[in-house]
Amino acid sequence: MEELQIYKKTIIHSKFVMYLLHISKILCIFVVFNKTRK
Repeated sequence: MEELQIYKKTIIHSKFVMYLLHISKILCIFVVFNKTRK
């Protein structure tokens, strides 16, 4: 039962990390796009 909790926490954590990476990638593209447009 304890292992299942740790497993769930790990999955939630990895999803959160992927989400953060996705946002940072979008922000980077946005910044580069703005710089090249000027």
